[in-house]
Amino acid sequence: MRTYRLATLIVVVGLLAGACSADGDGNVDIADAADAVTRPDPTPAPEPTPEPTPAPEPTLEPTPALEPTVADPLSVDTLLGPVIGTAEGAIRAFRAIPYVAAPTGENRFRPPQPHPGWSTPLAVTDPGFSCPQPTDGLTSAFLVTPPSNEDCLTLSVFAPNDAAGLPVMVWFHGGGFTTGSAHQALYEGVDLAAEGVVVVTVNYRLGALGFLTTEQLRAESDDGSVGNLGIADQTASLEWVRDNVAVFGGDPDNVTIFGESAGGFSVCAHLAAPASVGLFHRAIIQSGGGCTRYADLPTAFANGAGYIEQVDCDHVDDTTACLRSRTVDQLTAVDDGGFGLVADGVRLAEPALALAQAGRLNDIEVLGGSNLYEARLFTIGSPEPSDDGLAEVVGDLGIVDVDGVLALYPPDEYDTNLARFQDLSTDLTFACPALTLATTLTDVGGTGYSYEFDYASANDPFGLGATHGAELPFLFSTPDGIIGITGFDDDDKAISDLLQASWVAFASTGDPSTAVVDWAPNSTAEPGIVVIDSEVAPVAEIRGGRCRALRELGLVS
Repeated sequence: MRTYRLATLIVVVGLLAGACSADGDGNVDIADAADAVTRPDPTPAPEPTPEPTPAPEPTLEPTPALEPTVADPLSVDTLLGPVIGTAEGAIRAFRAIPYVAAPTGENRFRPPQPHPGWSTPLAVTDPGFSCPQPTDGLTSAFLVTPPSNEDCLTLSVFAPNDAAGLPVMVWFHGGGFTTGSAHQALYEGVDLAAEGVVVVTVNYRLGALGFLTTEQLRAESDDGSVGNLGIADQTASLEWVRDNVAVFGGDPDNVTIFGESAGGFSVCAHLAAPASVGLFHRAIIQSGGGCTRYADLPTAFANGAGYIEQVDCDHVDDTTACLRSRTVDQLTAVDDGGFGLVADGVRLAEPALALAQAGRLNDIEVLGGSNLYEARLFTIGSPEPSDDGLAEVVGDLGIVDVDGVLALYPPDEYDTNLARFQDLSTDLTFACPALTLATTLTDVGGTGYSYEFDYASANDPFGLGATHGAELPFLFSTPDGIIGITGFDDDDKAISDLLQASWVAFASTGDPSTAVVDWAPNSTAEPGIVVIDSEVAPVAEIRGGRCRALRELGLVS
């Protein structure tokens, strides 16, 4: 029984590590977000669009946006220098364009620095490096990740040949803030761009290199910020998009950010980050929860101290210099300490849900949701618990009324106790918080759309159904991006077409409605969640009504 309990707690930690967790000490609750740096109250959008709010120093300075040229669609002059892409049917692909300086040497653990640029045309034809990361993570068995290099802050652009003023969709990949890459085959943007958008996929620093929080790093900062360097990278990429996307045929005044898992948590962060205000206009949160919490500084500093000890830099006065002297392999070979988003009071302070409750996100349309069986991915190999073992694990989550919670998951409705725990984990971490965010936005006069992805392909080689990340090959139409999937049948293609059409419609207009399904904002008074399955339809309730009960128990915001 102890084996199961420990394995399950590891799963829960994996689900909640680094961002927007549903439980755990050391997180900043919404009610405790004091001295916050908030978004300004929204006002009717003037014409023309106002200049974006300057990011905290040091960041890239805004520069005049370039005008598009059509002389040679594969040769594009960015503000940093000319790039040459490749033609892939009706789509132009520009892969691994540097958007800031390499975060190496003295730039390691520093905010993103301006790239010096180049004058000779840069061939951006091949997938770029991943950012440094462990190679034995949960997804390594079915996702191929490109080789890593610390010089990894690049992005890729996919644009139709005749693009002019198209909506822009900027993708932040998942991976728990420790793994993943914008350059994985799963995230190839060719097919999605063919729907009439410019797709940008972004690399950002991971693990300790992207989220280490120490007192010395805060003292080194010009503005008192610390941690969240991976989010600062993403903000720099959005600045690059603002200044350069027009030459690829994108509209810098119509930018949608979207991401899954840690990428969804990243979208939550940008909704609340002062430096990101004005750099995007819509947001899609896939399996990113409800944008509720960050780690607090004491917890983040404790995690940082533990990491410094593991890499044997705790015995010197200048721990930052010691960390900069370590090899990348040394830095990625140890436990990453659960690094993720931290409420440093500068880059991040109030969670996005708090801003939504105050009506400060009413100018941003948000589409968010979760998958039917999110937690199945994280419990692969976990043994079946006894009734007592299940109760013990639920109690370990900090839940006082264990019997009341387990009553929401009656044993006669499940084949196993493990399945009961999987549904509870999905509800607490992903599904119910996402619904709260959407209804909160709509209730206060904003716009929040909700979905649940339920589709299980007949070609699924893993037997996990609509688990965490299951929608990704359909969204990008990249079945070959996952090892073991050999292609799409007609049903798969229909789901892919629907996802792409809905996401592109949302990015274009702020309304995901298509010829197949009408979407309406989800509100308390008029609940509506679009269930994406072989038959697609909006419903008033999902998860068997458990989200309402979990809120009444105080377990979900």
